[in-house]
Amino acid sequence: QEYIENIFKFSKEEIEAIIKKYNLIRCKYKLLFSKLEDVQRIKYKTPLVSIIVPHYNGKKYLEQLFDTTLNQTYKNIELLLVDDFSTDDESLEIIKRQREKDSRVRLIPMPKKGGYGNFGVEEGLKHVKGEYFTVLTQDDFLDKDYVEKCVEQINKTGAEIVLSRAHYFKGEGKKRRQIGKNFKHPISGKKAFALGLDWEISNHGLRSVKLLEKDPF
Repeated sequence: QEYIENIFKFSKEEIEAIIKKYNLIRCKYKLLFSKLEDVQRIKYKTPLVSIIVPHYNGKKYLEQLFDTTLNQTYKNIELLLVDDFSTDDESLEIIKRQREKDSRVRLIPMPKKGGYGNFGVEEGLKHVKGEYFTVLTQDDFLDKDYVEKCVEQINKTGAEIVLSRAHYFKGEGKKRRQIGKNFKHPISGKKAFALGLDWEISNHGLRSVKLLEKDPF
């Protein structure tokens, strides 16, 4: 404002100096805002998260499964139910009806009978569209902000894997044990592996799909 009011008092050299200084400041701010936009894109990304669930005759669990996954506070998800030749047509009809209601639901038939959950996971990984994935069994359930908190940690730390605590239940909702603890800083994969052997951390969480390129399932 002072420059504007006194512009006619300045010499040609002073005016050129002011313009040069202004252009320098403008360039610095332009660079700053550009960097901030880059940080925002990287730090606060909202990647698609794929939730893989091997499924077999899961009628009794489907309502809870849909509620715990599709009603997450984080909405950018897809739910892949990998069906291993279910013999009850009713569970498949429930899945198909839910798929009509919510396009995030996908039903993946196994090409041949697997007989074990890991085969369903392996088949599901061939179909994921997300940048990150997690695996549930058909009777698992999540806190409603589970995915959101995991993505927040990915954005905060840049980690390729974010693991959560897990609670195991027995019978009618009776909590049996808790696995996992909080860490103030990210840990290496080697340390995580060692802790996992002693059940000090769980294997539940989000993983980057890029890891599959380094170490296929």
